[in-house]
Amino acid sequence: MRILLTSNAMNMTCIWRRPKLFVFMLILVMLIILLYGCESWVVTRDMEDKINAFAKSCYRVMLNIKRVDRISNEAICNMTKTIPLITRVRTQQLKFLGHVLRLHDDEPVKEYALYVPPHGKRKPGRPRTLYLKYVQDLLDSDGML
Repeated sequence: MRILLTSNAMNMTCIWRRPKLFVFMLILVMLIILLYGCESWVVTRDMEDKINAFAKSCYRVMLNIKRVDRISNEAICNMTKTIPLITRVRTQQLKFLGHVLRLHDDEPVKEYALYVPPHGKRKPGRPRTLYLKYVQDLLDSDGML
């Protein structure tokens, strides 16, 4: 849904090709609309690929680069001097969690962030990744634990 909202905003192509508005519109449209509420997301590999692919397609539109030009995504990142959006998402998630963990123990937000559901009979299929497990994996991958 967020990608759809952001792509609708990206259809204003006359604005995107004006160089002075490039960075300003990038921050206004793509980051604010697409990453709204990303602090509470549990990012799967599929979602990570979609976020990064959408960002690269937005950069291609802004720089007026077609797919047939065969310019690599790394070269586009160097042209725009940006980092992958998934890195920004993970940074925001860790900042948010740091704020939540400094709250008092009786705050509802802290109780939600550290919530582990009671054990019982589970539904068939692969279990969903819990937020707490996702954060532990995120901290492990960054080398913080």
